[in-house]
Amino acid sequence: MKNKFPILVLLIFATSKMVYSQEKSNTTYAPQKQLKNVISLAPFSIATGIFEFNYERVITKKGSLDFNSSYTNGLLYNGGFFDDNNIKANIFTLSAGYKHYFIRHEDKPRGFYGSLAIYSEYGYGSFNRNSNPTTQLSAFAIGPQIKVGYQFIFDRLFKGFSLDLAIVSNKLWIDIEDEPSQWLNIRGGVGILLGYSF
Repeated sequence: MKNKFPILVLLIFATSKMVYSQEKSNTTYAPQKQLKNVISLAPFSIATGIFEFNYERVITKKGSLDFNSSYTNGLLYNGGFFDDNNIKANIFTLSAGYKHYFIRHEDKPRGFYGSLAIYSEYGYGSFNRNSNPTTQLSAFAIGPQIKVGYQFIFDRLFKGFSLDLAIVSNKLWIDIEDEPSQWLNIRGGVGILLGYSF
């Protein structure tokens, strides 16, 4: 009996150690919830009269579909016809593209990315040409858009909220009512989106 007691104690200790290790393993390495959607707005653009909404849907480990729409009303400046004719218009935009993360976390769309999209605009408004009375017009534009940026998804403070900082550029072919179609100057800018991921 004396010889069996140390063996029994050792066996109990080893068994309890295995159970504890298994529980710790399950707790430590439990998979986190996958975040597959991000909805966001451009709050700073509202001050300039631009209302912008963005939706992102994760489809692969490093890829997402990205959709954006906006509305603005005001004078347009892009060189050539726009500057020469004092155009004021209501503009609706829509874009759809693919967003690729070069470095990102597996459970959330966070990291450095590049995006390629088809961007379109539809507008209607008025313009003055050579001091003539105001004339109504409509226009449609479409072309490629390139975006490079970094998206943050916060883990602790403001958990789930997102911040997207990007440099955006597009080149549009525009068809203006009663005017010859033409390429617009390349447009570029900085995009800031605040949103929530789930």
